[in-house]
Order: sequence, then structure tokens, then C-alpha cells
Amino acid sequence: MHSTLKRAAAPEMLRSVLVPFYVYDAVARSTFSCDVGIYWYRTETYTTYENGKLVTKTRQVRETEWFDFDGSHLHSWDDHLVSASKGLEEAESNALEPFDLGQSAKYEPELVAGWMAEHPTIDHDQARQTAADELAQLEARLIAKRHLPGDTHRSLSSQSTFDIQAVRLYLLPVWVASFRGPKGPVRLLVNGQTGETIGAVPTYWRTIQWVILCVFLVLLVLGGAFFVMVMGASAILGGM
Repeated sequence: MHSTLKRAAAPEMLRSVLVPFYVYDAVARSTFSCDVGIYWYRTETYTTYENGKLVTKTRQVRETEWFDFDGSHLHSWDDHLVSASKGLEEAESNALEPFDLGQSAKYEPELVAGWMAEHPTIDHDQARQTAADELAQLEARLIAKRHLPGDTHRSLSSQSTFDIQAVRLYLLPVWVASFRGPKGPVRLLVNGQTGETIGAVPTYWRTIQWVILCVFLVLLVLGGAFFVMVMGASAILGGM
């Protein structure tokens, strides 16, 4: 294990990549229906044995009265990220988020000099559908959390349409560490801004994860330019 730990902690095992992301702003229009529940309480009389004697007691029992409910919802979603790289699965990119797009800089070639930067390998139509699917799920959660009356609900169904604004392309920093463990290849991904680390690492390998994170932080200090998020030039988005 010690030799694997040393290999994983070696700087050459960490690969810095500027990964392309599509960024969407969208206006969602949703309709929904569900059953809304209102709690009420009734007093129940019951008998029980105490000290060998049968006694009568009362207790409060919660009941739920259900009502049909439907409505509509309008919401603006900003800066929704979708991975534009086949090398970074959407589930992985979601786990790495958030990224602070407010730190972004306009694309300049010198900003990416010396760093590996990917071109988009997922087309815009596919990414747009992914964005719509994810936003529909976010809409349903938002409706359930903030826009339903009553005390509880069930059988929530929602349908959403999206007015998606012009897509933007960002290059965002990700560190990748790959090494072979006792049960096969292991890959760790690190958010280049926050240090958020994800990867299928066995519990007893958490030390390796911490060592990689420490090395990552040291490299960030030595190469502070990697904190810059680089926004893609409009030429990259040509034809979208």
C-alpha cells in the first residue's frame, strides 16, 4: 500500500485539464398536479395495563385529509452547467460542482498556455437535452419544496417547457489522478477551484485521497493561474 500511496501522491500522477462545459440560462414554465395533505388530530381513548391493572387513557392521533391540487410555476434558471466532454460523465461533473463562474475571464490564448485544454466532444443538441432533463428535475424539486400548500403531498406530477437562452462555453479546471489499486484502476477527480474530490475509492484508501488533495493544493500555490476559469471565445461556439 505504501508504494501505491507514493505513486498516487507524485505530482506527475496528477493531470490538470481545462474541461469544456456548456452553460445555459433558461426560463421554465411548468404545470403540476398532486394530492396535498392537511394534518388534523383526534383524541383516541384506549386501555392498557399498568401495575397489573387495566386503565383507560387518551392520546392524540394525527390524521391526514387529502385534497386534489394543481397549478403552474414560472422560474428563471441561471448558469446551469452541462459537461461538453465525453471524458467527464455528467454525473461526475454534477458531483464536482459548484464552480464559481463569477471568476471567469474572457478567453485569451496565453491563459491556457501550458495547460491541457479539451475541445467539446459532446454536441450542443445532446447537451441541450441533458440540460432540459436536469432542469425538469430541479423544477419538480423546487415546486415540491416551496410552492405547495398544506403539510405534506403525494403523487406529484409536473410537466415543464424551457426557453433556453444562447449557450455559452466555459473551460473549467479539473485535476485528474489515475493509478492502479489492488482491485483495479482508480480515478480521482478534483475541482480545480474548491478542492472537491470524487472517485470510487475504498474506505481504507482515504489516506491516498487526502495525500492527493494535499499535493493538489501545493501545485495550485505554485501555479496559481490555474484558479482562473477561462471562458470560451465566441469562435468556439460558431454554428450553435
